[in-house]
Amino acid sequence: MNEFTPWHNEALGKKVVESLKKNGFEAEYCSSAAEAADKILALIPESASVGFGGSWTVKALGIQEKLAGKGNTILDHGAPGLSNEERQDVRKKQLTCDVFLSGTNAVTLDGRLVNRDGNGNRVAAMIFGPGKVIVVMGTNKIVTDLDAAEERIQM
Repeated sequence: MNEFTPWHNEALGKKVVESLKKNGFEAEYCSSAAEAADKILALIPESASVGFGGSWTVKALGIQEKLAGKGNTILDHGAPGLSNEERQDVRKKQLTCDVFLSGTNAVTLDGRLVNRDGNGNRVAAMIFGPGKVIVVMGTNKIVTDLDAAEERIQM
């Protein structure tokens, strides 16, 4: 990382936030993981059932553990020890949970989320069902256009 990387990431992040807002999303740029975790946690009521779409970014923020500590109902189809039937049941519950947390495969500079999903459950929950959807992404997900998004997904 060179001295310009933080500035570059912030400039890209803020540009994408403005583009997302123009496309009808509520969006915020956070300059640190701690700031992002605090903002996400503030959006989730203590009584909410929370589905997790399998995002490494969300995992890195420790959101699931913090919510479990507050007593939220956690719906994680990737939890260890689940049978295939239990995993499928959790995926179905994620479609009607209060809050769904997910990452995205890519976001374009003009504010388009680009996703591919093997089972369809993550994308389905992102577009219909849960009371609130929070998509968490790092600046590493930002691409110039749809062609670059496709390239990023293929990596």
